[in-house]
Order: sequence, then C-alpha cells, then structure tokens
Amino acid sequence: MARQRRRESKMNCSSSRRGAATWLAEGISIEEAQVTLQIDVRKLGRHPTELQLLEIVHRRERLQGDIDCWEAMGLRFLGDGIGEGDVQPLEQELLVLEEDSDEDIADEFGLFEPEKIFISMSSNLGVEKCTDIGAADLIQQELTLRQGQANDALHNIQVHLADKAVIFCTTVRAAKSQATSTRAWAQVHSVDRICCIQLSKLGADNTLLERYCPLAKEHLKRTEKQHLGMVLVYGRGKGLQQQ
Repeated sequence: MARQRRRESKMNCSSSRRGAATWLAEGISIEEAQVTLQIDVRKLGRHPTELQLLEIVHRRERLQGDIDCWEAMGLRFLGDGIGEGDVQPLEQELLVLEEDSDEDIADEFGLFEPEKIFISMSSNLGVEKCTDIGAADLIQQELTLRQGQANDALHNIQVHLADKAVIFCTTVRAAKSQATSTRAWAQVHSVDRICCIQLSKLGADNTLLERYCPLAKEHLKRTEKQHLGMVLVYGRGKGLQQQ
C-alpha cells in the first residue's frame, strides 16, 4: 500500500512537471506574440487607417484572452500568493532598424495595451520569489526553454541573412518584400534580446550568458563578398533540388 502511494505520488509530480513545462512554453509564445504586436503597432505610424485600427483592436483582445487563460492556469504552479508588485518589469528594447523613424511611431489606440503586460513567468518573478512560494523548480525548466528559444532565434537570423543575400544579389527590391524583411529582422532580434535578458534573470552562469550574448546591429550585416558567397550556396542547393 505504501509502495503504491509512493508510486502515485511520483507519477503526480512527474505529471505536474510536464504540465509546468508546457505552461512555461506557452508563456514564452505569448511573450513573442507581444513583441510581434508591439512592432506592428510601431510600424503603423501616426495615421493608421480604420481597418488597421480595427485589426489591432481584435489582435489585442485575442492576446488579452490568451494572457488571462494562461495566468489562470498558472495558479496550479504558483498558487495565489502572487501580487502585482511581484512581477519584475522587463525593459523590452525593440529593434528599430534604419528604415524606421521615431517620428513615424505613435500609438493611437488608447491605454489598452496587453502587449506591454508583464506575465508571471518565473524569470519575471525572480529567483527569490519563486523560492519563497515553492516554485523554484520552474527556474531550471524555464532556463532550458530559454536556451531553446535562443537557438531558434539564432537559426531564424541565419535564415534571414540568407534571404537578405539573395535579395541583395538578385536586385529584387520590391517595396512589399523590403517591408516584410524589415519586420522579420525586428521581430527576430527583439525576441533574441529579451531571451538574453531573461536568461540573466534566471541566474544563468557566465558561460551560458557568453554563448547567448545579445546581438549588435553589426552582427546582422554582411559585406558584398559575403552576400555573394551566400547566394552561391543558395544557388547550388537549388540546383541540386532541381536535379
């Protein structure tokens, strides 16, 4: 009987840990959605159309609904001892590329901005608070997920560098393509920067922080020679696929 209780207890703990990892992963997805929405709002400028305003309102409503559901699920792992003052603000430095201008950035939507809400991730709560409420195990789980997020961001940057090289050497400079590329660069770089900040707040050691150090703008630029090399590689790969 005692052995059965121990087995059931172990299974419950294992199930709880798996649930926590899923919950944390969903939280990271919400943060990335927040970054995307912030960038899209900045891109609208001072004179958005009524259709653009309506789209942003709908996206904000969906995002707020996702946040509410996520926070409700978090009660299972954090309990009800979390107050508004327990969440540490995250200074989200969104990337403003050369095509952007501060004069063109304005928010015409009022005070309802769920993309700027700090959700109850363990990195936002801090190591000390998580320990106090008995949720210290979330720290290591989020740390592992953040490493995966950083690797995904670096992979996306490599993909965009290749795309940029092809555009550069084939002189395809359509306005729509350039706008899409600019938005993609801003999103990937912003996610990478936030991920690095959260890794630091989770207590990652120096080796890990050096491995995932924040990218600078010069890291996202290539010389003409590098562009040509990337296109040659792209061309070979495309030729092999056709064969």
